[in-house]
Amino acid sequence: MKKKKILQASVFFDHDLTPRESLIANKLRLEAKKLKGEVKGLSISNALTKSDHFPVVVTLHSTQPIAIAQLSNVMCSAPPSFSLRWCPSSAHSYKNSMFVSPLIAQNFATAITNDLNHALQKAIMNAARDAGMLKLLNSQPKSRNRYISKPWHDDECRAKKKQTKTLLYHCKLEGQPSILWQHYHHSKKEYFNLIKHKAEKFQEKLTWNFNNARSPKDFWSAINSVKGYSTRKNEIPLNTWYDYFSSLFTPRKESSISLPLDYHESLDQEFTMGELCNSVKK
Repeated sequence: MKKKKILQASVFFDHDLTPRESLIANKLRLEAKKLKGEVKGLSISNALTKSDHFPVVVTLHSTQPIAIAQLSNVMCSAPPSFSLRWCPSSAHSYKNSMFVSPLIAQNFATAITNDLNHALQKAIMNAARDAGMLKLLNSQPKSRNRYISKPWHDDECRAKKKQTKTLLYHCKLEGQPSILWQHYHHSKKEYFNLIKHKAEKFQEKLTWNFNNARSPKDFWSAINSVKGYSTRKNEIPLNTWYDYFSSLFTPRKESSISLPLDYHESLDQEFTMGELCNSVKK
C-alpha cells in the first residue's frame, strides 16, 4: 500500500476579504475537495503579514525536499501573537478611537453573538493600535547574545548560526513530522563545517605569519592577532597583600641566645691577593 502525501494549506489575511480574494479562497476550497485523501486541511484566519500578495503557506508531510526559497513561506505559518498593555497617558486617544469606530454601531436585534464578539474584539485591537497600546510580539527566537569572540568567527559564521537557530525554533513550532527538521540538520552540519574551515584557515595563516616574520613589526603583528584582552590593573594596595599573606604563616620565633664574640686577629683578617694566589697554585 502506497503512502499518500499529506498536504496542509493555511491562508492568512490582515484585512477583510475582497471579492477577488473571496473568489480565490473558494477555488482553493474546491481544489481541496477534489484531492480527498491528500489534503489534510485548509483554514483561513486573520493574521498580520508584511507581504503585499495573496499569502498561501503550504506544509508537506513527505520526505521530498523543498526549495530553499520556500522556507521563508513555511516558517511564516505560525500566527503572530500580540501584547496589550494599558497606558494611562494614551487613554484619551483610545477613548476617541473607540467612540468613532464603525464596528461599535451594531444592530443587536439581528446580529449574531459571534459577530458581535468579533466586531468588539476588532474595535478594541484597532483602538489599542492607534493609541500605541498594542505590541506585536517577535516571532523569531530570542537570542541569548552569546557572542563568540574567536578571531575567525566572522559575519558569515554569525549569519549561518542565526539561520540555524531560526530553523530550530520553527521546527519546534511545527512539530516532529515537519520537513523543516531535514533542513535544520543540514544547516547545522554546514555551520559546524564552516567554523571548522574558518579555524583551520586562521591557524594556517597564523603559522605562516610566524614563520615568515622578517622584522619585529611582523612578529608583534602576528602576536597581536591572537592576543587576548589585557586584565584590569590590580587596585588592592601592596600593604594589604603583605598583611594577608603574613597572617597565613606563623611568625618565626627569634632566638634569645646571645653568643660571645670570639675574635682572633690572625684568623679573622681579610685575605690578601698573595694568599689567594698561593692557595690557587697549590
